[in-house]
Amino acid sequence: MSDIQLESRPGWECVHLKDVAEIASGVAKGRRFNGAMTVTVPYLRVANVQSGHLDLSEIKEIEVLPTDVEKCRLRPGDVLMTEGGDRDKLGRGTIWQGEVETCIHQNHVFRVRPNRTRLLPEYLNLYLGTPEAKSFFLRAAKQTTGIASINMTQLSAFPVPLPSVKEQLRIATILDKANAIRRKREEGVRLSEELLRSTFLEMFGDPVANPKGWDVDKLGNVITFVGGSQPPKDTFRSEPQDGYIRLVQIRDFKTEKYQTFIPMALARRSFATDDVMIARYGPPVFQILRGLSGSYNVALMKARPTERTTKDFIFHLLQTPTIHDTVVENSSRTAGQSGVNLELLNNLEIPIPPVSVQDSIGRSMRRIEQIKLLRQKTLRESEGLFGCLVQRAFRGEL
Repeated sequence: MSDIQLESRPGWECVHLKDVAEIASGVAKGRRFNGAMTVTVPYLRVANVQSGHLDLSEIKEIEVLPTDVEKCRLRPGDVLMTEGGDRDKLGRGTIWQGEVETCIHQNHVFRVRPNRTRLLPEYLNLYLGTPEAKSFFLRAAKQTTGIASINMTQLSAFPVPLPSVKEQLRIATILDKANAIRRKREEGVRLSEELLRSTFLEMFGDPVANPKGWDVDKLGNVITFVGGSQPPKDTFRSEPQDGYIRLVQIRDFKTEKYQTFIPMALARRSFATDDVMIARYGPPVFQILRGLSGSYNVALMKARPTERTTKDFIFHLLQTPTIHDTVVENSSRTAGQSGVNLELLNNLEIPIPPVSVQDSIGRSMRRIEQIKLLRQKTLRESEGLFGCLVQRAFRGEL
């Protein structure tokens, strides 16, 4: 693997990560101690490490040897990186700020401790999010059943463009300010989603308690779940052309990067932008989706309303915690993949208000959704601007 080209960065070094940082993996679960003295400590897992931030809503504890604690203890300023995942998760990183005392890390998480006289953790963490860094990890990664992973040797050889510490601090300061704006807009979208959920529950009521006394029926009696179809891969095209229609997959609701088109004659299942689609497989399983159109594959199914339900009502109903959590918890798992238990879904007993009430709920929800869409638009714009700024920063153009 060739190092990063630095023609546009005069005066910058290009070093391997191992030359400017200490790299360590963590401890694994399920070890046997044969009566040796152990201690129980907080344990940071892959699920806690998000791109640019930590999710500390659920930190597990683990029983380990005291020597493991010293070996894997986290210190403020450590950069945490994930060993594997899908294309978007591979090599994601964040900085540990000492949020939890005496915390250690999982063996699928790398701890990178920069030598601060040469490499600042804030600079490294930002560089991990660049297209160049992601390209390196994707080239280096081993692919197994759709999961990519990197090892210690590959991470050690990761090339880092290295200006002076003063310049690193300047770059990190500028990008942190831009990122703070992006985070605020992310928070705005999140608050809109919370408002949607709370408004729906206020108007509909809790599905279990049914405080408004709606008639109760099985979900399968008021919604028809229609599975997708899977055309042969040799018919797939990556560009639109006459006589072809888009084949939508779960990932397409998050990115436009991997569009697929198939002959119209092979489009066995179709859907419109206002149809309610369900991700049958995961993780995460049972995502409730809408907004695209075309044909859909077997990983998706359409929630088609009957005369007793509306599309807008279904879309929000299936996202209520009571229904969503029940389906997820009862999803079968095979070879690491979870799948919706359709029999359970059809037999869930749910309060069903009259269609006139559903229409009223739908109108209120659409007003809030318009606010959410505007906030999503400004978020996309800020993400685009932040991405351009990052590119300029690591080309030495700020």
